[in-house]
Amino acid sequence: MKITNKKTYICFVICLILLTFGVVHKTFENDTFFTIATGNYIMENGVNDVEPFTIHDNLKFVKLRWAFDIVIANIYKFFGFSGIYLFVLIVSIGIAITLFTIFSKNKFNKVVSLAVVCFIMVFCSNYLRGRAQIISYLLFILEFYFIEKLVKNNNKKDSICLVIISYLILCFHSSVWLVYFLIYIPFIVEHILVKLKVNKALKLKKLVIEEHNIKLLLITMGCAILTGFLTPLGLSPFTYMFKVMGGISKQIILELQPLTLVGAVPLIVFGVIALISAIFPKTKVKIIDIFIIFGFTCMSIMAERNLYIGLFVMSFSYARIITSFVNEYDKNKILDKIEDVVNNHIIGKVLVIALFTALTVILYGQISKEEYVPEKSFPVQASEYIKENLDLSTLRMFTGFNFGSYVEFKGIPAFLDSRSEIYTKEFNNVTILEDYANCALLYNTSLDSVIEKYNLNYVLTYSNKHYNLWGKYKLVKEFDDGNFCLYKVEKY
Repeated sequence: MKITNKKTYICFVICLILLTFGVVHKTFENDTFFTIATGNYIMENGVNDVEPFTIHDNLKFVKLRWAFDIVIANIYKFFGFSGIYLFVLIVSIGIAITLFTIFSKNKFNKVVSLAVVCFIMVFCSNYLRGRAQIISYLLFILEFYFIEKLVKNNNKKDSICLVIISYLILCFHSSVWLVYFLIYIPFIVEHILVKLKVNKALKLKKLVIEEHNIKLLLITMGCAILTGFLTPLGLSPFTYMFKVMGGISKQIILELQPLTLVGAVPLIVFGVIALISAIFPKTKVKIIDIFIIFGFTCMSIMAERNLYIGLFVMSFSYARIITSFVNEYDKNKILDKIEDVVNNHIIGKVLVIALFTALTVILYGQISKEEYVPEKSFPVQASEYIKENLDLSTLRMFTGFNFGSYVEFKGIPAFLDSRSEIYTKEFNNVTILEDYANCALLYNTSLDSVIEKYNLNYVLTYSNKHYNLWGKYKLVKEFDDGNFCLYKVEKY
């Protein structure tokens, strides 16, 4: 399938590259730090289930992102934080270009395609970080594309690509591997509806139910399931998601909780636009798109982390429905004329690129002020002080959930970090996360009980969150960043 109006395509790709510079943040999240530490550990010790970074003994940590950990650790080793930021930027550009290229190959209206990709990139900007999700987004986009090609052309090359994608997800982000199989389900259900002759029975003219040969699709799905046994992770890819969603992590971790109204804004915006486009009588709607939008909307409502995977996959359906509407109701062919002006006139290209350049300059103006590791969020000064002044071999220090990974990145054992699952009953038969939540988030218990239970000798905490430690334990140092302080568990 060839891309038409290649000059327009190239111009819009340049616009997407420019926009991506304006939406990818420089500031790293806590996951990036334990990712680097884990990658270094794997390169020295291989992929095992040992948890090497905390004060706790005998915890198991299945390294579900082992390939991503190694990649990020090596990038940091040779290029530092700037290298990781550049890597995230390149992958994000790849996501935007891949989406737009696939839309163009499917002959979606290019102006519509550009708008959909731009909005998706803007809405997902906070999740385009140094986390394994950025690889998953790209792989799920490619999966949907190759499934549609496979059911249409029955080509074995597409089948091979899908099996490879399954294995790459297992290597880079196997905690979301089961989502891979959910994207197959709408195509299987569509095949069943064709066999039941639902479309003929209901005489639906606007709803498109296509007949496909899904034998190769089912074989591909079976082969993809087998790839789950070809990793060093055991059965974890099959069980991880169920354990997490059924445990305490869902009650504490925001992105595992049900979607809030504020978080649902992109879902509402795209849903309303797609619905308005679809209700017009001449707009053709594929049953696949209804299944995809409905399925991922339900998943997003259940847990916020699913929203961003869903937005990238649902973007196909959004773009297709809106394109169908435009093709039927844009009688003056306004969008086609815009595309032709950009394709055939240099002034059109200049104006569009200038517009996106101006937008990028405005957006990047804020991003350029960001720090890779902001001291208000991570204990930069405290970590250096602890390494220089405390005995790490005897250190048993309380740390917060959101900054424990930075402490570990600096080679200091932490109480816990944002790898929530390993501190739970479901994975290690412990209540570390629950105990932390009770004293630091729910305030059901005091920090004293945690100190006593885990035999802690120091507490590193935010300066504005003293846990009533003033006058109880010795304040070792309040750091110049004004955000962190260190206590020694020593009675006055």
